[in-house]
Amino acid sequence: MKKRLVSLGIIGLLTLVGCGGGNGGGNAGSKSKAGNVEIKEAYFFKPVEADEDADYLILDLKVTNKLSDGVYLYSDKFSLTEKGDDTVIEPLDLGYNSNVKVIEGEVASGKSKTGLISFEIEKDKKYTLNVSLSGVEKDEVIEIALNPNKYEKTKKEFEKTEETAKIFIESAFYQKENEAYDELIGTDKQQVIDIVKKEFNNNMKDYLFSRYHPSDEELEKAFTEYVKQQAERGELNVTLESYYGETAAVKVEFKGINSDVVSSDFNDIESEYRENNDFDFTKAEEYAFNKFNEVYAQADIGEPRDDQFLLMKKKDGKWLFDFKSDDSYENQRFIKIFNGYVN
Repeated sequence: MKKRLVSLGIIGLLTLVGCGGGNGGGNAGSKSKAGNVEIKEAYFFKPVEADEDADYLILDLKVTNKLSDGVYLYSDKFSLTEKGDDTVIEPLDLGYNSNVKVIEGEVASGKSKTGLISFEIEKDKKYTLNVSLSGVEKDEVIEIALNPNKYEKTKKEFEKTEETAKIFIESAFYQKENEAYDELIGTDKQQVIDIVKKEFNNNMKDYLFSRYHPSDEELEKAFTEYVKQQAERGELNVTLESYYGETAAVKVEFKGINSDVVSSDFNDIESEYRENNDFDFTKAEEYAFNKFNEVYAQADIGEPRDDQFLLMKKKDGKWLFDFKSDDSYENQRFIKIFNGYVN
């Protein structure tokens, strides 16, 4: 836990104590002649590479400036102190990838600013949030009592987010029906299926069969069988890697059909056909293609060389999975993995 030893008594000329914290949606705050500070919401989160023995809390704040001149908010204007201990706990630097909109910048006279601030805490202890409003007229520390236990129920979102990611993979990749999909997920499932299918078809036409050109109907049958075998023979485990409220990442432990083995098996079938019939390469490929049921049912199972993650973003209360933007590399990689890019 990041701490610095500072006596709060010399920071401000005036200290006010606010009411206790809410329950995730309730408000807590303090008012003074210099300004108001309100905890609009608070929830537990999980940063990347979190310490399993630690707890992490995000505070959604609204700061109003009542001074005649503007004040500037930076991370060093916020801190926590544990009840009965003057040791100061500094905010965490979550980095750009967290997408946490930190409260910072100038607050003009009579105006307000909202944003987030985060801390590593111990949930069974009680704290005071300290906010320093520094202006020409005054240098004031406003205090708000904070009891993390009141937000304990927000941890339920960890398990719910993890389960949502699993539902997404099983629905959009394994094509299993789940009534909860539309309630939890805003991504168009069919669009993802079409992206996966397009990758599969391209592999078939450009990599596996260069001479024989299967029809769309034949490719559809092959893809349906491939998905069926992935669902029956593969393995899937999803664990939450990080959670910031509006963004999250899950680690996907996946085992599935190996495309290199599939390619080798098709080649063996083609070679056997040519040896026993004629040396017509197109007919050999057609014969091999029509053995896809047998090939997928027997192909070796592998797993990715590197860890695989899926990134999620919440909008209007539902989780979205992006596979199209320039920064969706991780998610796009999983499409390739599902289509056989495993070792």
